[in-house]
Amino acid sequence: MRYDASHKEETRKRILASASQTIRLKGPDGVGVAKLMSEAGLTHGGFYAHFKSKEDLVAQTITEMFETTLIHLTRTLANGTPSQGLRLYIDLYLGRDHRDHPETGCPMAALSGDVARMDAAGKQAFGRGLSMMHQVITEHLEQIEPKSVDTASLAKSLTSEMAGALAMARATFDDEQAESILASSRRAVKERVGLS
Repeated sequence: MRYDASHKEETRKRILASASQTIRLKGPDGVGVAKLMSEAGLTHGGFYAHFKSKEDLVAQTITEMFETTLIHLTRTLANGTPSQGLRLYIDLYLGRDHRDHPETGCPMAALSGDVARMDAAGKQAFGRGLSMMHQVITEHLEQIEPKSVDTASLAKSLTSEMAGALAMARATFDDEQAESILASSRRAVKERVGLS
C-alpha cells in the first residue's frame, strides 16, 4: 500500500517524538531501532524509509528537540514585560517540574554529556540548536540590559549555568540537595540580569 507524503511525514514525526523521549532519558546509545519502531507501531524495516541510519535519526531528533524547546522558550519569554518573561523562564527552567521530567525537557541539559561521543551530524545538530537558543536569549536580553552589556556573552553564560545546574540537580538522589542547587542557580542568574 502506498501512502501520501503527509502520511509519511506524520509517521516520521511519530518516530521522532518517541526517539526524543528515549534519547533525553537514556542518551543516544539507549535508542534501539527495533524497539523504537515497535513503540511507534511500525516494523523495523520501515525505519529506512525515514532515516539513512541510526546516526541520522539521532541528528534529526536533536534538531526536533531544539525546535520544540525554542517554541516553548519564545512563548515563555513573551509573558508580560521582557523582565517578567525572563524571570518566568528562569523559574520554569530551574524548577522541580523540569528537573523531574527530563523526557520532555531541554536538550542542553539532557544531552551535553553525550555530545562529545556523537558523530559529526549529531554534534552539528546540537551546535545549531545551541546557537539558536543563544540567539533568542541574546535578543531578549537586549530588551533588558543596557547597551554597554555584551548580551551575546551573557546569554551563553546564563544558558550554560542553567543547563549545568539542571543536570547536577538531576544527578543527585538527595531531593534537598537537588532543590538547593536549583534555588542557588535561580538566585544567581536573576541577580546577574537585575531580576532579584
